[in-house]
Amino acid sequence: MKLLKVITVLLLFASMLPVSVISAADGQESAPIIVKTEKLNYEGENFELVTWKNNDGSIYYTIPTNVKNKEKIAEYTNNYIMGDRGKEFSTQGWKHDWNEFYENWDRDGKIQWSISGFNEEAYLAPITENRVVINDGAILASYAGSGNADKIVVRYSYTFNGTGLDISFPPTLKVESTKVSWTSDAVTNTWYVSTPSKGGQGKSRLLILDTDIEAGADIYKGSYIYRPYVNDTLGYPYP
Repeated sequence: MKLLKVITVLLLFASMLPVSVISAADGQESAPIIVKTEKLNYEGENFELVTWKNNDGSIYYTIPTNVKNKEKIAEYTNNYIMGDRGKEFSTQGWKHDWNEFYENWDRDGKIQWSISGFNEEAYLAPITENRVVINDGAILASYAGSGNADKIVVRYSYTFNGTGLDISFPPTLKVESTKVSWTSDAVTNTWYVSTPSKGGQGKSRLLILDTDIEAGADIYKGSYIYRPYVNDTLGYPYP
């Protein structure tokens, strides 16, 4: 009887512990908080747009409302939240701008990525440096099937290829050699997740070859995992 009482007490204590969100990026506890909730309307459909902020400073947006016209509401919401995509950079060389929009499906899972930047050829190499600059962009992962996805995880990365590279990036991103990347927390019970993709840059006085960029999502629904994915190689100096 004493053993049964001890087990009962332990189970009651365990049930009172707070539930935490586990970061998909590093397996550590994180505490994303709701910054604000907005009530929006598109062609007669009311829905909520929730803005979250993670403890690493990253921001993402979700729509928990089950709506009928998902594709149009996603497009409307993207335009609604789209703002400044990053600061202006001064250049000391020939500048070649680029601007890309990528989209792909995996059955009912969809990924969209709007991203831009520029390549800079130094005027006085190797005294001044060649550069690849990636501006802040925007990523959307969405589920087009019935109801909400069980959870959605978003990720992106940049790999700078060359010799003598110096890589700089925001603290929310992780670096391994010349690859910088970011993976979101698992966001549950939503069909829409949008997040800014933070920029970065690679510099070299020797050689820049190209830059590999990629973005994707893991969208869970029941026993299915949809994995829409986009990637590209941006040449240098001309993308």
